[in-house]
Amino acid sequence: MREIRRVVTGPLYIKDHERCGTLDYLRLMALDAIGNIPFGGMIWARYLTRAEWEMLAANSGYRIACRATPARYRKSVGALLFPNRLEVTMRFEPV
Repeated sequence: MREIRRVVTGPLYIKDHERCGTLDYLRLMALDAIGNIPFGGMIWARYLTRAEWEMLAANSGYRIACRATPARYRKSVGALLFPNRLEVTMRFEPV
């Protein structure tokens, strides 16, 4: 992130996941397994909390100026098992 900050002068847009607790961590692990194992993709990740995203931004010379979650990405049972709030898009602005 610091190297990105060094070479990029404008904002940085990040689409990732954000967890609120252990249950969210397990949900995100399941989503990664479902989406990646069939294709031989990555199945291990570290899912950050909102506070950890804020700290990462600050330690890298950014602030999170805007964040958005999809209103209706998943529906019905999928939304109950994997809430849409797990997906987040953030705009990191240089400080």
